[in-house]
This record gives sequence, C-alpha cells and structure tokens, in this order.
Amino acid sequence: MGVSGVLPLGGKHVLIYSTGAKVHWQSGELDCKAMRFHPERTGIIDHGTYYTAKSQIDARGSRILWGWIPETRPEEQFRSAAWSGVMSLPRVLSLDADGQLLMQVAPAFSMLRGRVQFLRYSVGKATAPLRLSDAYGKIVCVSNELREPFKLSLRDEASQKFALDVGFDPACGNLTIGDQSGALTLAGNQLSLHIYVDRSAIEILVEDHLAYTARFYFSGNKAPDLRVDIAVYAKDEASVSIAQLHSVWR
Repeated sequence: MGVSGVLPLGGKHVLIYSTGAKVHWQSGELDCKAMRFHPERTGIIDHGTYYTAKSQIDARGSRILWGWIPETRPEEQFRSAAWSGVMSLPRVLSLDADGQLLMQVAPAFSMLRGRVQFLRYSVGKATAPLRLSDAYGKIVCVSNELREPFKLSLRDEASQKFALDVGFDPACGNLTIGDQSGALTLAGNQLSLHIYVDRSAIEILVEDHLAYTARFYFSGNKAPDLRVDIAVYAKDEASVSIAQLHSVWR
C-alpha cells in the first residue's frame, strides 16, 4: 500500500492512499497531539486506470493531485513501444460542506483550448454527431433536469476497436462509465460531464465528485477521430461543447 500522507484541506485533513489498484481518500480530523487521524468521509479518487497519486501545493496555495495512468495493453506491446504509462492531468482538490472530496482539472489547462464546437440536443431535433479530431481535446456535456436515462458515447469510427459509454438513470440514481457503475445523487437532476482526451488516455470528471480514467490504443502514427453521440429522451435536453486542444509542447 502506498500512502501520500494526511493533507490539510478546507479546514479538515484528507488521507490519500493507494491499494488494490485504486487510490482511496478519507476526510476527517487530525489529532495533532496524539498524531491520530479520525476519518469521517471516504471514497475512491478514480474508478478507472489511475494509481499512486501524489500531491503538491501550487503558487496560489491550491492542493494539486497528480496520478499515474498505467498501461492496459499486453506487456510485450508496451515493451516494443519503448514507453509505459503517462501522467494524469493535474487536479485541484477541495472539500464540499459535507466533507466530500471535489476535483477539478487545474485552471491553467484552459490555456490549451483551441477551436470549439457547440451543439444543443433535444428530443425531435435531428443533429449530426460531433467529432473530436485526432483523439485530442475536451468535451463538456451538461444535461438539465433529467427525467429519463441519459447516454453519451465515444466511438472510434475508423477501426471500431474503441467505445466508451457514460450513462445515468435518474429513476434509480445509477451512473455507469465503461465497466463501472454506482450511485450518484444530482442537485436538481442536472448532470455535468467533463471529458479530457489525450490520444491514448481519457479522463472523465462527473459533477466534480467522481472520476474515471481509461486507456485506448490505435495502430499507426496518427490518432483517430472520435465520434460523440448523445441519447436524449422525453423532455430532456443536453448541451455539448468540444474544444480541440493545442499541444503543451512548443
């Protein structure tokens, strides 16, 4: 088990540790005299491929979390590629009023944003699917006052070798991302998804509370375009924006 330490955050303390291929968090009170931590809330940092998270304080005093995104392809493939694993995007940590951990990608990331596509989906309105060029960009989807099941799908149209679905059923409060599912409580039945795609890595943040990281691989030297489909039912609506990103490397 790896431990990142007990970190002061939002008037509380947060313990972050890695075990069983997952990174866990606990928020609570630290008795500095007895050096004993008393947890009050607990959860998982990321429900996908994400491990050995470490944190730092930036120049603004924000707590920044970095994670390691390991390979999910066979060992012989990443050995022949001569590289293995990538770092996650930096996430700013905070606590809500109930002591639940919140995560947002660091604001500096917005400096990379390029051309933006925007579309509003509604029932009875025919719309062409959006596409993310070169599997590199940011997708933001907000659906208000959900009454019926919602679904967002990412597809590699060229090879059909990759697909990732995000679904939410407001009737039972069940969220599914890829092969993971669990309960999610929404304020006002509004669902907010932030999806960051960087070639073979995808990081998804849901309502700033839940995260899911996935890997996908493509053949050749050029990443494929990804198709983004939204399924909207009844009187629900969803707005989607897709921003292409500039490279962080000069």
